[in-house]
Amino acid sequence: MIKTFIYTLLIALFVSDALPQKISAQTGQDVFTRDIQAQIQIIQQKISALRSQLAAIQNERTRIDASFVFTRNLGIGARGRDVENLQRFLRQFPAIYPEGLITGHFGPLTTRAIMRFQQENNIRATGFVGPITLNRINYLLAKTDARPEAASPALNAMPETQELTPSIAPPDTDRNLPRTPSQFALLPRPAYDFNILALNVHNLINQKRREAGLSELIWDEFIAKIAIEHGLDQARDNTETTNPDLLCQYPLIRHEGFSFGFTLGDRLRARNAIFRSAAENLAIMPLTKNLIFQHPRNNPPPLCPVVDTVKPINDSQEAKTSAHQETLRLNLKAIQGLQPTNWVNREWKTADELAKSAVEGWMNSEGHRKNILTPALNFGGVGIVEVNNHIILVHKFVRR
Repeated sequence: MIKTFIYTLLIALFVSDALPQKISAQTGQDVFTRDIQAQIQIIQQKISALRSQLAAIQNERTRIDASFVFTRNLGIGARGRDVENLQRFLRQFPAIYPEGLITGHFGPLTTRAIMRFQQENNIRATGFVGPITLNRINYLLAKTDARPEAASPALNAMPETQELTPSIAPPDTDRNLPRTPSQFALLPRPAYDFNILALNVHNLINQKRREAGLSELIWDEFIAKIAIEHGLDQARDNTETTNPDLLCQYPLIRHEGFSFGFTLGDRLRARNAIFRSAAENLAIMPLTKNLIFQHPRNNPPPLCPVVDTVKPINDSQEAKTSAHQETLRLNLKAIQGLQPTNWVNREWKTADELAKSAVEGWMNSEGHRKNILTPALNFGGVGIVEVNNHIILVHKFVRR
């Protein structure tokens, strides 16, 4: 729209000012020539001024806001001011984002640009802007001053979510982050009732089943207690790797059990549960949101090491156990030597936010959604276990 307006104005200038005034018969050729040259010079000056205005507008459109900090996970379909600023950041690198479009919509072009950026920075190229990619972008902004200078010390932010399973889709609009130090606060943890939260998750699952024309799951307290046991087994893996004082955290969950049954069927049989078939959904997510930490501008924290989940060499219990133990060892190695983070803002998700986030995440994952919408499953129970500032959700379904 801006470009169209300027071109229209140029046409108007050529129509009005470029035409010479009617001259009398007494005017000589030299006067006519000087008059035309003078008008051409005026037009050229106006064109130059318009070009300067256009350049200023374009520069403004490509500049990242001075107060902006990248804070949330971003993926295809996301919209908002942070997507615009992400595109502004990427267009600084023509080889990464040759199109250079600033639309505020995270589409295929932005996805490919992010994949190129991740490849350039030795990050697994997924096209999704998660915690590691966010950390790298914020680090580069602080290091290269690609963002206008802000008051020192610099403020960076962690993403709102760090779920592993399921992957939680980012919201479409910016969260209302505090923008100035006077607004920062380390809020006290609310008193969560995980029994009520588990029932809320169960009710939301039944809502999804009703929408699909399926019968509701019947709540089974006995199944819920078995789910809690499996959550406690997994919490032990996360006591060190989800240390709330550390910037780099590595939540880990698994379907395999190491305390009272390796498989889901083993665990149900170990507790004498009655079932003909069964399924299980897991999730781990932080209770916190809007985490902001503070550091000197000239001394940003190091990047969080990338730790990939080790894949088992086959489906045997021995291979799966070995792969899990190696993943856990790498997670523990990644946090060795890390110093406590100077958190300056910490808020907490509401119980409704936690329940909706878990169910929406499961519904956005093909395997989890299939479990939720399997018609034959008719009983279920949800167990929730807290570890540090994270919760582990275990939803077990059975058919009787």
